[in-house]
Amino acid sequence: MSNVTDSSKTPTSYYLETEITFTMDEFEETILLKEWRNEEAYRMDIHESLGVSKTVESADESITYMEEEELVLISENQGSPPAEVNYLNDVYDLEDIEQLDFRVAGEETILGRDTYELQMDGEESFRLWVDQSTWVILRWERGGLQTEALVYDENPDWDEDPFNLKYPDTAEVIYTDVADQTISKDEVEAMFGQPVRIHSDHEAIDLREMYQYSTEVTLEYFLDLSPYMILTIAEEENEYLHENDQVNSFESFVPISVWEIPGGYALSWEEEGLYYSLYPEDPAVEVEELQQFVESLSNTK
Repeated sequence: MSNVTDSSKTPTSYYLETEITFTMDEFEETILLKEWRNEEAYRMDIHESLGVSKTVESADESITYMEEEELVLISENQGSPPAEVNYLNDVYDLEDIEQLDFRVAGEETILGRDTYELQMDGEESFRLWVDQSTWVILRWERGGLQTEALVYDENPDWDEDPFNLKYPDTAEVIYTDVADQTISKDEVEAMFGQPVRIHSDHEAIDLREMYQYSTEVTLEYFLDLSPYMILTIAEEENEYLHENDQVNSFESFVPISVWEIPGGYALSWEEEGLYYSLYPEDPAVEVEELQQFVESLSNTK
């Protein structure tokens, strides 16, 4: 497990192509990830039903281009580029993975490489298959979410520089500073001028990050060391949700609306003039679990 979480043991240059499949009830969504890395930079392209996004990280800056929106986000970086081996480090805190119970469940050959199958048990169970020589994660299974490496090439020769991210001259360019966007609980209340419903009474749920984007606040919650929920708070209705179908509602501290969105469901409600929107980060989360999360929320503590 130390080898899996130690990025120094992974190749300094590679190309990795991964297929991700979300399955929930009769719904299935497939996402294709393409990743490039060398000692100076890291790139990840995400191809999904909602569109394509491309991100390049270097020591100097981070650039993200969203093709459908023709939008470019640029922010400054300080230090070396991120040490992610693959996208799993973005959706799972590998530094804390050793806190879970695990065992070596077997060995398997994937893409001609010998791997260890690791069974991980916490509040829920999942499995990892890691390359025995490079410790790169080549397969992951957790509930209705599965990933499978399709291509893995160490130290490749690229015909073109993949880290030179190109986008049309007509694209809108926005310069951001993530550090300036981080916000505290007290600042959230000061921003809206009233207490807000962001504290979960569930002991296993951890509020990790809070960011301010213009007049909106975004909060990320973790459960059992894994990304779990995204909650947004704004003074205006969520236009994105209203472009989808409202499939249900239920009564809680206020009426809660249930929306069907690509990849699953989301909830929304209005309280004291503020509009809350809740999205699961795990596509296996059902409406009942979203409802339980909402019921666990109380005013800021």
